Amino acid sequence: MEVLIENVIFRKILEQFCRLLGIINQFIPKNEKKILFFNSKSVFLNNYSLYKFLIKNNYNEFYKIYYCMPGMNEIDERPKNVKYIEGSVKTVWLYLTSKYCFFDNGNMRIKPSKNQKVVNLWHGTPLKCIGFMSKSAEKTLPLNLMNTFTWICVATSNLDNVYIKSFNLRKNQILHCAQPRLDDFQNAKGSLEKMNIKKSSYNKIFMWMTTYRISKDGRLHHTEKKKWTDTNLPIIETIKDIDLLNSYLREENVFVIIKIHRTSIFDDKVKKEWSNIKLLTEEDFIPLNIQLYEILGECDALITDYSSVYFDYLILDRPICFIIKDFEEYERVNGFNIENPLDIMPGVHVTNEKQLKMYIKDVCLGKDDYADERKKVSSYFNEFVCESNSKKILDSIGLLKNK
Repeated sequence: MEVLIENVIFRKILEQFCRLLGIINQFIPKNEKKILFFNSKSVFLNNYSLYKFLIKNNYNEFYKIYYCMPGMNEIDERPKNVKYIEGSVKTVWLYLTSKYCFFDNGNMRIKPSKNQKVVNLWHGTPLKCIGFMSKSAEKTLPLNLMNTFTWICVATSNLDNVYIKSFNLRKNQILHCAQPRLDDFQNAKGSLEKMNIKKSSYNKIFMWMTTYRISKDGRLHHTEKKKWTDTNLPIIETIKDIDLLNSYLREENVFVIIKIHRTSIFDDKVKKEWSNIKLLTEEDFIPLNIQLYEILGECDALITDYSSVYFDYLILDRPICFIIKDFEEYERVNGFNIENPLDIMPGVHVTNEKQLKMYIKDVCLGKDDYADERKKVSSYFNEFVCESNSKKILDSIGLLKNK
């Protein structure tokens, strides 16, 4: 309890400091050739995909690029005019002096100046309630500290009002562009091999991505339980359950990659070696300079729940399974942005291990009854997806014109 109180006091002090920096920021000149990418956690999301686009197209010849993310220095690649940064003081100064700033996880909470272009790339089309719309989110954050950017990227005009309410936006802050990391699907070759997974050795490879129920810092709680499951995964709730699933997968010659959500509480004791299951965290692929969607793009099918990943995976038009065992509880505790959300989840809905195994079996047999549904849902939620989402964003904010 004392630790929680100390954290609250610290955050309130930090909020006031950010307000002050927001005022100071209005008077500091901005360098037209300086770009900052900011991540508060060690995770490759939209920032890294956009950054890679700039490097691939030699924009680092014309701009100085600073990438701030914990653990970024583990990457050996050091392109010209690029610096990897760790440390809050350096990052804040770079933010105050950069013309262009991007973030997708975390927020500087410093009001941008009129001369800045600060883009919140976010990290997924939200089925579940987020920000001020979430029933379980902390409501004490001042409205103007949630909205400290120039624009936010939104992949469908059908959710404009959801983003406006979630982040306390003005309508002109919405940038109708899809996520840069969707471009990584086109680069989905060789990532599994880099992780010592030989695709040709298996009938099918599945990706399992579950959203979190309890955050590591305890501030976000999307379940009524103090502890969700031993594994913090649905259905396979114990080590024994994982062992039994692995035996089934071995019989079917199927491999499953379980991507642990970066925000979720996770016990390292769960992460052991199985013959046909690999539990994956950011620490496993970031040092290899691999992006999650490169891995996902090589997988034959998806297992998920209420995660936004399924909207992205619809682009690939491959089978999806939704684990909805705690649907009513999740709706009650956190809430959804869509009425009747089950109606726009185009795939098999499962609540137990037997149904999950049946889905895996059907995919192996080539059975797929949801192709038409996937197309309908994708056209609604992926309205602005294009051949190069990175290029569209940069064009939209005028960065490419300055080259």
